[in-house]
Amino acid sequence: LLFMALCCFLASVKLIKVFGFSRNIRMIVRVFKECFIEMVGFLTIYIILMLAFTQLMYIMVYDRNEQFKSFATSLMTGFLMIIGKFNVDSFI
Repeated sequence: LLFMALCCFLASVKLIKVFGFSRNIRMIVRVFKECFIEMVGFLTIYIILMLAFTQLMYIMVYDRNEQFKSFATSLMTGFLMIIGKFNVDSFI
């Protein structure tokens, strides 16, 4: 899934290069080029923190809550927490 998202992003950037004749589009491409390193750094730190949080929740509550029975379900529950779809009543 992540690979597909990366391919889609790179294809979009290539498409933007095709339409590079416009000054506005050239500016967007330049912004992407300049902030790519920072975006990769942020994504790396975000993934590390997300995995650490997921591992912590798995270790702390795997025997008390069904949503944390395995690391994979803990990861999915952590993602649901981030997007606001987590049922807090079932956790308490």
